[in-house]
Parts: sequence; C-alpha cells; structure tokens
Amino acid sequence: MSTIEGLFPTVAQLRSGVTLCTIAHAIWTIPNAAPAYEQSWDGLNYSFNDGQGNQGTITFDGDRVVGVLFDHDSTRSPLRDELSYDIDPYFLNIPEHLWHVAETETLQYQLFDLNGMTIPIDCSILE
Repeated sequence: MSTIEGLFPTVAQLRSGVTLCTIAHAIWTIPNAAPAYEQSWDGLNYSFNDGQGNQGTITFDGDRVVGVLFDHDSTRSPLRDELSYDIDPYFLNIPEHLWHVAETETLQYQLFDLNGMTIPIDCSILE
C-alpha cells in the first residue's frame, strides 16, 4: 500500500502516539487492573483489544510497520458464517522482509480457532 504524504502518520509518529497511549492507559488502570489486558507490549509488538470483539497488533520493525486488525462484526469475518478463509489476498505484494515479520511476529497475536484449525484471521496490512 502506498503512503500518501500527510495522510498517514510516519512510523516515528505512530510509535510515539502508541507509547503515549500505553503510558496513559497504564496510569488509568492503576486503581482497577481489570481492563489492563486492553493494551500491551511484547517486544516490538503492540496489541490492543476493545473487549467487544475488535483487536489488533502492530509490529514496529525499524522504519517499517506491520499491522493486523480484526473486527468481529466484519462481513468478511469467517467467525460469523464459518466460511472458508484465505489470508493470502490481504498480503498480496507485501515485501518478503515484511511478510516474514508478519508471519513470525504480528500474526502470532491474532490467532483464532476455526473449523479445528488455529489460524490468523480477518487481517489488513499497514506499510
């Protein structure tokens, strides 16, 4: 996906915003840690969950970003109708290095059980 200058934040701006959001969330959860699962970091991976079926993970890899998002209410969600599902179209033309990052990092945080298989689902790519 090509970035249109000024339309999307830079990786540095995104990382800064996510870091600030994480700090604010940590302060907010001090009195009640129950919603602490909603935002977390694991190495290069920032994950979020709104508690209503929407979640995502963003992996910061140097000056590149791979992000996957899941919307439980999406018409493309195989969880809704147990459709056959193919993740490959979401990653068409992704550079090999970023596909490796997506496969070994980002997608590992978006796994669901579908028809007896554990797979990453309903994803979009941010570059």
